[in-house]
Amino acid sequence: MKRLSRAESREITRQRIRLAASEEVATRGVNGVSIDRIAEAAGFSRGAFYANYRSKQELLIELLEESVEAEIAMLQGLLSQASDLRTFLPLMEESFNRFIAQRERRLLSVQLLVEAEADPTFGAIYRQHSTRIVEAIQPLILELISKSPNPHKLSADTLGITFRTLVLGLMMECHRGNVQPDKTPGAILTGILEAILC
Repeated sequence: MKRLSRAESREITRQRIRLAASEEVATRGVNGVSIDRIAEAAGFSRGAFYANYRSKQELLIELLEESVEAEIAMLQGLLSQASDLRTFLPLMEESFNRFIAQRERRLLSVQLLVEAEADPTFGAIYRQHSTRIVEAIQPLILELISKSPNPHKLSADTLGITFRTLVLGLMMECHRGNVQPDKTPGAILTGILEAILC
């Protein structure tokens, strides 16, 4: 069996720490989780944690970056599959329902958003990453708008920000239980988007 290099071994350790942190933060919140608890959940010592991350916030930033990369890849995939805005909406509805159904992933996103509201330093970083998402999907939104029978007058930047705001707001309302019982979260999201865009 091939022996792992130091870099490979370190990356496996970091992955285990990130996975443990995701689970702990999702269930207990950022303030309810200590470095000791994360290290223990990952099967490592406190020293092993500090050998890989300088602080809990550095780890949170990495979790945020992973979440953002996954969201960008998902949205780019959906937008590239759609032929226009109307064909995008059913794809988005299904995808958002899947996201809401993934409890740990949803709760982690909620906790990161709550931390961004509570901590100005983390909040500034969170907003930078939100801007990255908007900028990443703008070209594809413009392409869909150009293919739509009734091209929208709003700019791609405004549409991107509107979309991101709706997703975050609905995610929080789902977390609080403030959603219509007769509609799925995805149906609510796409219903609003359809009213705005189509």
